[in-house]
Amino acid sequence: AFNVATADNRLPSSTNYLLRFLSDVLDVRFDAFASQQSKNVPAPGDPSSLEWWQAFEEAAGTGGKKKSAPKKRGGMSESEALEILKLQPGADESEIAAAFRKLASIHHPDRHAHLEEEQQKNAAKEFAKIRLAFEALQS
Repeated sequence: AFNVATADNRLPSSTNYLLRFLSDVLDVRFDAFASQQSKNVPAPGDPSSLEWWQAFEEAAGTGGKKKSAPKKRGGMSESEALEILKLQPGADESEIAAAFRKLASIHHPDRHAHLEEEQQKNAAKEFAKIRLAFEALQS
């Protein structure tokens, strides 16, 4: 199973977890098994974490696109986050929080539950964008 999974010198996280599970079931130390097969197997990441996705996107490259301002938490630059929250550069924590609360109350998906499905989806996307902008500006 190990040789088949690593035949193309690529090991997706899901396969990595599966191989580790099988080694536990078979009571074989995974690291010893991997080194015996002359394969370098990285520890699997947590695809539910922001850091994992940022590393994944970095590994994938930018696709030839030029990078603009440095990205902060949430994968968004400070200028993008300020624009989404409709704030000027240099806004303090209280201004950021007030802008977030105001926009979140307008775009929160629960406020749009009575509308059509497409409008609900748009509100949810906008709310997610506002939340990411707020998180990017948190220090």
